[in-house]
Amino acid sequence: MHLDFSVQKQLHATTMDVQPSLLKRDAGKIRRVEQAADLAAVLDLTPAAGGLAEYVWLERMTELGPSAAPEIVARGCTAIGCARSGSHARASRSGSSTLCGGSGTLEPRR
Repeated sequence: MHLDFSVQKQLHATTMDVQPSLLKRDAGKIRRVEQAADLAAVLDLTPAAGGLAEYVWLERMTELGPSAAPEIVARGCTAIGCARSGSHARASRSGSSTLCGGSGTLEPRR
């Protein structure tokens, strides 16, 4: 993923122009991501969001906005097992460190 989302958008468009067979290959995955009803459904599709579906998945996640962050963190903590380890350090947008204490919520670092 690129820090500048416009670069990712241009790479996606160029890839579709140069390799239309990839669009055909990934059409099912793209359709599932586009039709996902809610955040949970989009997150469920994370493992399948490869190839050209990755960009569509990133778009959907961006559309959901900052209000989706708590559920994303909770899902990420479950996936990486920080609930077992007791804490998982994260950096917030403001640059301050936070901890996920296994509850899936971000708490200020003490």
